[in-house]
Amino acid sequence: MRLSTAQLYASTTASITARQSDLATIQNQLSTGKRIASLADDPAGAAQASSLRSTLSANGQFEKNRQFATERLSFTESILGAVGENLQTVRETMVAAGNSPLTDTDRKILAGKLRESLGSLVSLGNTANGEGGFLFGGFRESAPPFASNGLTVSYNADDGNRSVNVTQTRAMPIGVNGASVFMRITNGNGVFAAAADAANSGNALIDAGSTTNPALLTGNNYEIRFQTGGSGMTYDVLDVTAGTTVSSGTPYTAPAAIAMPGLTVRIDGAPANGDRFTVAPSINQSLYAIVGNAITALETPTNGNTGKIGNAVRSALTDLDQAITHVSNNRAVTGARMNELDQLGQVGTARNVDLQSTLASIEDIDYAKAISEFSVRQNGLQAALSTYSRIAGRSLFDYLR
Repeated sequence: MRLSTAQLYASTTASITARQSDLATIQNQLSTGKRIASLADDPAGAAQASSLRSTLSANGQFEKNRQFATERLSFTESILGAVGENLQTVRETMVAAGNSPLTDTDRKILAGKLRESLGSLVSLGNTANGEGGFLFGGFRESAPPFASNGLTVSYNADDGNRSVNVTQTRAMPIGVNGASVFMRITNGNGVFAAAADAANSGNALIDAGSTTNPALLTGNNYEIRFQTGGSGMTYDVLDVTAGTTVSSGTPYTAPAAIAMPGLTVRIDGAPANGDRFTVAPSINQSLYAIVGNAITALETPTNGNTGKIGNAVRSALTDLDQAITHVSNNRAVTGARMNELDQLGQVGTARNVDLQSTLASIEDIDYAKAISEFSVRQNGLQAALSTYSRIAGRSLFDYLR
């Protein structure tokens, strides 16, 4: 087979061009540090690298979301701490109000302090979130969630909890709504509430009571009625809901532990004839109603009735303890979410390192190998160019000398 001069030149030129292209490719890899400059370099590797970059981008957004969630939750936790401290101040004021030397005027002065605390609690409930909305507004962040009218405070937002995606599979609530924090606090001891009738004239006091057997609780309303007879002071216990008598004519000796199905309450002091006490299942009330009831109790003249103010103070303290615990629990939930975000952040950082390492193993070049290959290909190109120049410069006359 014979090759024409034109074919020889064309073949040699094509070889040199290919060598130059290969050398340029390696030069580009050395300058960028990347093995894959285009899809054609490694289709499978390029596809895998694209998927990894998408995952890294998503993880970057998750990290920003975690930072935002941490900031919002940290702010919420601090406000809940302030609410708890305010409630502790209210509690201390109510303890002081129960001191027997105090007069009705003294208690009105303490009620004035409670009014200031109530205003502070409303202000805390309407805390702005720093982004044009309100921290406890749920999904309705654009307007203040709480409105006050005297001692009555209403909630005008909703039960929503905003959340952000902090991982591919975890949506993290970034706060708590005002309804769950401020408006739904069980009264009494959380199971039932014991209270003195407003018309009582004696000085008997009832405590918060306790559950003796949860399985026996009926959820019914009970009433304890005192009466004076020939045998002295006795009491009856009535199941108001069922319309039945639990016990009757029981002699009263202070203090008395009075039992009802699944629960017991203690009454101390001297009741008057006709005095009544009620026991009812706990219901939800607002934090503001608890403080408002305390204010009303302190501003209402007792006319020397120590039992009246004593029961009011006990009831207020029991409800305040429930409120303080409730706020503390919400604060604890917020703290737990922040801890979870810290853990997710550590996992996310480790995940990013792994992804970056995997991406580098696919895209990045081995510099030692690339430099060696560049040197080999550069020498090959120089040899090819040298050979071509000698061949191209020869003619028939070079062989006829």
